[in-house]
Amino acid sequence: LCSLRLGLGALLPNLTPVAVLFVLMGVLGWKLDVGTCMVAAVALGIAVDDTLHLGLSWQRHGKQVALRRTGTALWASTLVNAAGFAALNLSPFLPPQRFGTLTAIAVVTALFADLTLWPWVLQRFANSDD
Repeated sequence: LCSLRLGLGALLPNLTPVAVLFVLMGVLGWKLDVGTCMVAAVALGIAVDDTLHLGLSWQRHGKQVALRRTGTALWASTLVNAAGFAALNLSPFLPPQRFGTLTAIAVVTALFADLTLWPWVLQRFANSDD
């Protein structure tokens, strides 16, 4: 997005799903294992992708078009991804179950962060000079 401030501001919606995952794992008493150690990387990858899509759409088409068009696409992809990862709960092996559960939660958290926190950041810093 060609802005240092927006780049730093993008950390807020992108790190939110990871923070939620770590808090949730702590509350549930889940330790890092084969299934849970990969979740933060997957969550960060999905969150960054969604943030870039919405940010570029916002920059090119404006707020209303970005939230309507790109927001709709983000909702659809989030539902599909969350359902796919949640299907891992059918596994009899605990690491894939936890990976699926946490990743589904992370994907949904990333969507909400991108649709709430990211527009707030864009409105505050989009027109600021670096």
